[in-house]
Amino acid sequence: MGELEHWQYRFTPTRSTICAVLRDGEVRWIGRDLLAAAGADLTSGALAEFGAQPGHDQPAEHRQLAFAYPLEDALQLVADFALDERLREHLAELVRFSHTGITQVLSVQPAAALRPVAVLPGVDAAAALTPADRTWSIREAARVLDRDPAISIGQQALFDWLHLHGWINHLTHGWEASQLMVNFGWAITRHDRIPGQKDLYPNVRLTDLGLQALHERLGGVAALTLTTTQLTLVEE
Repeated sequence: MGELEHWQYRFTPTRSTICAVLRDGEVRWIGRDLLAAAGADLTSGALAEFGAQPGHDQPAEHRQLAFAYPLEDALQLVADFALDERLREHLAELVRFSHTGITQVLSVQPAAALRPVAVLPGVDAAAALTPADRTWSIREAARVLDRDPAISIGQQALFDWLHLHGWINHLTHGWEASQLMVNFGWAITRHDRIPGQKDLYPNVRLTDLGLQALHERLGGVAALTLTTTQLTLVEE
């Protein structure tokens, strides 16, 4: 990785973007971005020094000069200066989650080495292997997740969760997967044509690995079982 490697992540509650950089082989979080996302006032007082620092919107060579913090120090910054408890919890969760994902990407862990999908009894194992080109719409993903007794979520609620946690970005016409989710191999943006119209519109699709990660993040307790059929969901 080059010394200017960086990752940007959208924090929806305050419509902010936070940025992590790779510095001396360590992932660090830019302080100005974290404080702005936490709702802190960077125009005066003790935090004014941060306000004058480069942030995610600056060229990469400038970002390398910014105050940037290892994970634990970044979390402490959020804890000390977030406007309220809700922002503190959501922002800290986003930083932890993103940090874990970035370190996985940096470790060059092949996707095939991640936990495989379980196979239902009676389903041919060869047919249940996860092909690289299989993806799931948000509606299909919600139907799969709702089969878990610990999860109750519909299509709209899942859209809201994904947006809140930075998995997807809202565009003028449709949605796109965030770059970090694409980097993880958890989601893609596919452009589809609506019947009767000539324009293509972006749609988010989750990969098998993304669906597994989402199942875990939502507290699923049952074995996640997928088959090569996207629309017919096998019931226990």
